[in-house]
Amino acid sequence: MAGARKGAGIFAGTPYSMVFDRLLYGLHRRVAAKVPEGSSCVDVCCGSGGLTFQLARRCERVVGVDLSEKMIARAEALRGQRGVAHVAFHVGDAARMEMLEDGELDVATVCMGLHEMPPDVRERVLPEMLRVARRVVVADFAVPMPVNRSGVRNRVIEFLGGPDHFSGFLHYYRHGGLPPMLEAAGARIETQRTLDRGTLALVVAAR
Repeated sequence: MAGARKGAGIFAGTPYSMVFDRLLYGLHRRVAAKVPEGSSCVDVCCGSGGLTFQLARRCERVVGVDLSEKMIARAEALRGQRGVAHVAFHVGDAARMEMLEDGELDVATVCMGLHEMPPDVRERVLPEMLRVARRVVVADFAVPMPVNRSGVRNRVIEFLGGPDHFSGFLHYYRHGGLPPMLEAAGARIETQRTLDRGTLALVVAAR
């Protein structure tokens, strides 16, 4: 979940892939299932490649972008182990993906990355995703988020992420989450559904 984000601190790299990629495996599968087979795709905030490698099973070309050098180093190591030649990873800012041309790819994905970005970065990421791809698939917290077991768990995890992380979450939540962000980016929502007892939103949108 990095890319134009702060990174994962002590968990960056191998610890992240061993813990969080496993925890997010089911969500990554659901996101990847929304990407048509044979597509070209960029995975924003790719971290150590959990979603990227799921996309590689469906897509002809996948690009992973993350701001953390440790995350990309781990993703590259896993890519070598798995022998997926049609996947490329880049250390870069998701708000300025200079390695990609306008409309170069079919789909751009981001999974649980937008809520933790600083507001001034977050507002530039979706427009940049829509610059390089015709369609976006986004998974992040639902707003409003139910105060059930999953909702309480999510809030506690965000609080434990530290003041900067929690501040990003609060700004994301208080400003309505994904729908207003997508509207501001000029995207039209095609499908949307909630997951994890209504606490997560999975949205497909197009420019």
